[in-house]
Amino acid sequence: MKKGHGLLTHIVNVLVFVSLFLITANTGFPQLKDMIKKTEQGIKDVGKQTKTNVDAEKLAFEADKELNAAQRDMFSGKKDQAVEGLLKAAQKIADVKSLNPDHPKLNILESKRDKLRGDLEKRVGKKIPLPSDPKDNQTTPAPEKAAPLTPAPAQIKPEASQKENLPHDARVIMEKIERDLTNLEYDLNLIPNQREDIKKSYLNRMPDKFKEVEMAIPEAKTKAAEKGITQHPSFERAEKRLMENKGRFEEMKKQADQAAQTAAAKASEVETDVDALFKVYEPLKNNVFPKAPGSVIYYNDLNPVKECLGVIENFEKNDMNKVKKAYDDFSAKYGSTKEDVDAKMKELGY
Repeated sequence: MKKGHGLLTHIVNVLVFVSLFLITANTGFPQLKDMIKKTEQGIKDVGKQTKTNVDAEKLAFEADKELNAAQRDMFSGKKDQAVEGLLKAAQKIADVKSLNPDHPKLNILESKRDKLRGDLEKRVGKKIPLPSDPKDNQTTPAPEKAAPLTPAPAQIKPEASQKENLPHDARVIMEKIERDLTNLEYDLNLIPNQREDIKKSYLNRMPDKFKEVEMAIPEAKTKAAEKGITQHPSFERAEKRLMENKGRFEEMKKQADQAAQTAAAKASEVETDVDALFKVYEPLKNNVFPKAPGSVIYYNDLNPVKECLGVIENFEKNDMNKVKKAYDDFSAKYGSTKEDVDAKMKELGY
């Protein structure tokens, strides 16, 4: 839909205007003064929350950098450094969660952390405890100089020997294929928890990534065949992972397409309700609502006062019931606060 989030914000603004005016007409200015005091306290609270959010955003950025550096160390064979970087990132992720449990990047960081942890544990041959683990399951944090994380030879020998059997050119291609497949799996794991627009962005990019892997596998086979190797376990593993991930992608794409069709069907009803609210709101926006701005007004001329009272009395007599009904109808269906409206629109896929 073209109206998008901006329209939802405008809807919320309309609801706030109407709600405030109805409060004014029914209860008068004394209660508005109390509202203003509460608003002042709210502004102070928002200031504190803003600082907390900034701190959480900084930690999230640093944690992402630590995870990327640890992943590079892991691929370079620097396992101890990779584990140390993972621990640093995990602590910062825990701090982000403590500051802002609803941080928008938290799910992505935790998924990335868990994926890296799993890959590292396979390479070092033992469990890596993290700050986020339950306390009763925690052991002494790794790595420690007294107990270096050294993988058992029996656990890494088969994979290492298989890679050594491949010619250099083919091995380089297969290592890139493995990284590409890992990234695809990471993205596929993230998609279910994202908003519909982000899901769509991920899904639109994936066919090209799958195509790159599909083209790279025959290239690696050709390079290996030039050196007399026509079969290798890494080829079979890559083809199996590719097929499984393509199956997951196709299912997600099907579900996303169905959700988009459902959202499109509901969008017409939403826009009809929004238009109905605006038809009531627009004629009053310039002539009526400004007469009750929610702040103290000082007059030294009686005529403006009479004019203001006339407008308000006319509103109460001719328009108030109509406005209240439109407000109540819309609020009952979609909510009367930004949070309620956003949640309802998300539920509808709008």
